[in-house]
Amino acid sequence: MEDVSLRLDVHRAMDAITPPAPWLGPRIREELGRRRQETLLERARRRPGEFAWLLPAVAVLLAIAIIVTMTLSHRLTLPIPLPVRPHAGAAAGCPTWGIIPGGPNEPSSLKMASTSVGWAPGDLRTTDGGANWHDVSPKELRAGEPFLPGQQTVYPPNYSDFFLDADHAWLVRSYQSDAMCVDHYSVFRTSDGGKTWRGSSIYSSVVSAPVLDFIDPTHGWLMLFVATPTGQVKPAPRSVVFRTADGGETWREVTSNGPACGSLVFSSPTRGYSACASQFNSPDVEIWETADGGVTWSTATLPDPGPACGCSPAPPVFFDSLHGALIAFGNQVYAIYVTSDGGQTWERTTSAASGTTFAPGGFEPYAAAVWFEDEHDFWLFATQPGWAKGGVVTDWLYHSSDGGATWQLVQANTPASFPLAVTFVDPGHGFVLQTDANGAVQLLTTTDGGHTWTPLQVQVS
Repeated sequence: MEDVSLRLDVHRAMDAITPPAPWLGPRIREELGRRRQETLLERARRRPGEFAWLLPAVAVLLAIAIIVTMTLSHRLTLPIPLPVRPHAGAAAGCPTWGIIPGGPNEPSSLKMASTSVGWAPGDLRTTDGGANWHDVSPKELRAGEPFLPGQQTVYPPNYSDFFLDADHAWLVRSYQSDAMCVDHYSVFRTSDGGKTWRGSSIYSSVVSAPVLDFIDPTHGWLMLFVATPTGQVKPAPRSVVFRTADGGETWREVTSNGPACGSLVFSSPTRGYSACASQFNSPDVEIWETADGGVTWSTATLPDPGPACGCSPAPPVFFDSLHGALIAFGNQVYAIYVTSDGGQTWERTTSAASGTTFAPGGFEPYAAAVWFEDEHDFWLFATQPGWAKGGVVTDWLYHSSDGGATWQLVQANTPASFPLAVTFVDPGHGFVLQTDANGAVQLLTTTDGGHTWTPLQVQVS
């Protein structure tokens, strides 16, 4: 094979790689050219027979380039994200890395899958009940991480995550190019608790914090929020919704006109919901819904929570394809709604309808943290009766074993105080994540259904 022909074939192969990584082709061409010049100089000093071993080597390199070209033609099924030039910092207005000045990573929320295994944002995972957390994220997630002495990087640009169970998790982030703040998004997935990861790419230039939701290891959705340009009234905010039916290996856009709520929850492969904040003093509580997998969306009105409530619904929680619950809150009025038909209809619970509070006694809690364990067991932390702003908070814990119809006081004056997250994995074992009086993250655990709580010192590595 002639040298000129070989060079043209290699260049064509590299040109096929260049679009997802503009800097990669020229860099490899430069290196090949340098090595080729060195080879020509050596050829003048050596006998022709000494170069016989180069022919099979060149053939192997050309075959590899062709295979790589064929592989890259299937952009959405790559096992790792496509390479993009790392940037030490983003241009003005582009998404940047999340930073906590001068401190280590700490869980900002949590989801416990069992009494021992749990996840926290940033792809932290615990296997000892929350005492020790380990970063199990793939190294590609932090490609281009800036070096900033004295600061700890927390999240890549446009980072989001979703944890389904003890083994299945998905992470997403955006990557820049030389021309755009967002060139594409990469979604990383694991089915073995973070031991191994695979990736896929979604090609969109929308600058957004993504929202992920999965109902099982196969069916999932990703939402990107499209804001109205600064200084303009139109177009109205909207979202782009993508769907996967193979666990995240491939993604397909299903709508570019989805709800602009910043939340996404599905109860089945077809029915999904998105919760938006309501207008202040609005008499209605509305939620967006879809019955065709996210292609079309419309609003549904929940039963009236009270006069001029101004209530905003939180994203619903589904325990299976039929049973779910959600909380609506506003103006110190709270309401819990339940569904037994996958969200087609919602019913306000009896205890919430009897007054303006969940808890027995008729007082209105200033704040509430609710955890829906399953269709029967609900848990509620509320500020103690008579509490006023500025006073010491010792939340009271209530439990309902009949889906919110009735509530029982479990423990008064618990060590919980405005919890960041609450998780119960069964009626006996629960976890509360909060900050202590010094601002440090603290994890409280119970093994007796909330009667007593033990603080854990959280360690992250």
